[in-house]
Amino acid sequence: MKKYIISLVLLLPIYCFSQWLDQGSLQATVLLEKLKDSELIPHGTGFLLYNYDNPRDYIVVTCAHLIKNRNEIFVRMNIDSSITQAFKEKGKIDGIYTAERNWEIIENNIVFKINLSSNPKSYVINDSLDIGAFFINIPILIVEDDTSKKALKFSQKLGVPKSGFKYRKELSLGDEVYFIGFPFGIGASKTITPIVRSGSIAWLPSGYPGFLLDSFSFGGNSGSPIFCKVLLGTKIGKLNWDAPKLIGMIIGHHGIKLDNVLTQPNPDELKFEKGSLEMNFGLARCVFIDDILKVTEQLVTN
Repeated sequence: MKKYIISLVLLLPIYCFSQWLDQGSLQATVLLEKLKDSELIPHGTGFLLYNYDNPRDYIVVTCAHLIKNRNEIFVRMNIDSSITQAFKEKGKIDGIYTAERNWEIIENNIVFKINLSSNPKSYVINDSLDIGAFFINIPILIVEDDTSKKALKFSQKLGVPKSGFKYRKELSLGDEVYFIGFPFGIGASKTITPIVRSGSIAWLPSGYPGFLLDSFSFGGNSGSPIFCKVLLGTKIGKLNWDAPKLIGMIIGHHGIKLDNVLTQPNPDELKFEKGSLEMNFGLARCVFIDDILKVTEQLVTN
């Protein structure tokens, strides 16, 4: 009987903590948009890093190809429910504090317009690694009542701190991971709800500036942050928890484009036409947090 009780005690933590997704990783992920025909449409994914030089200015990391040669980029995130409530009680609002008035409220979201062309030092890109970064300042609403004042952030987004990184030397082939983003623009609705996908490290070569995941990524996943999963006993003989940490970013995927393929544009019509079709090999191309930090360091020192 004692053996069965001991086995149950050992298995209980695994049952209770089988959820490998960390909610903090969702709070760090943002939607990037672009302006097309006077309408904002999904453009890709970005994520926030904590800025130790100026905590009010978060660092947005994404792919270089999403911001290169663009005059502007838009960052969208959900507005916090406390802000919505404060606006309903207008008499309590004392003021809004922000470094620059480059945002507006659209339904349940706050949308930031980042002017890339007006200030070249406000962003940085590395073409060879396909890494880009820029600053964003989330405004604070000051709410006052008869006894006190309090500051409310417009969005409860959080930047990943230094303690939340897992570097290249700590990774192993086969490590279980997940990434967050907006493939095909899915999740870019009135309430932003990104897609979470999981996979494992499929290729981790030495002397190569990147790695591959055994997972399908698609258009819109560019800039998706990659986190290691919360797992128990990641190595033989190890029974402690491996905390979720940011290890890198999706920059694309391996595939092949097939031309002159018969396609059926409308499934409801028996009509075919020649077009192009991309075959996705299920291997996502990624860069390490090590290289991301080298790029963001340039941004901070600009």
